[in-house]
Amino acid sequence: MRSVNQAGDWRVHLNELRTQNALRAPAPSEDAVRRLSDRALRAAALNPDHSETARAAAAAELAARGGVVEAWRPALPSFLTDAALARGDGLFFGWGRNVRAWSGAIAIWGGVGGVVAAGGAF
Repeated sequence: MRSVNQAGDWRVHLNELRTQNALRAPAPSEDAVRRLSDRALRAAALNPDHSETARAAAAAELAARGGVVEAWRPALPSFLTDAALARGDGLFFGWGRNVRAWSGAIAIWGGVGGVVAAGGAF
């Protein structure tokens, strides 16, 4: 069976990562913790916006269900690939940046030189 993450339902993941209002309270109700899914419990146990008691309760509930509290990231759709990011780094921080910098400097100094030359002719 495919997990929600593999199925690409990223909206569910983002919804489970959000801060639960009931878990901000210093003493959250047990029902608020029990009604969360396993993934939501995992995210709630690590969410710094939740109270310390709520994070401990979420971790305990997840452990009771047989889960483990560990950091996780949902796979979200994107138009950027790893190859595009690597190419972008080279373009913005590599030789492409140097070409743009030198081209700009030459254009500016050429324009200043042209104004000086035109000013001297008058």
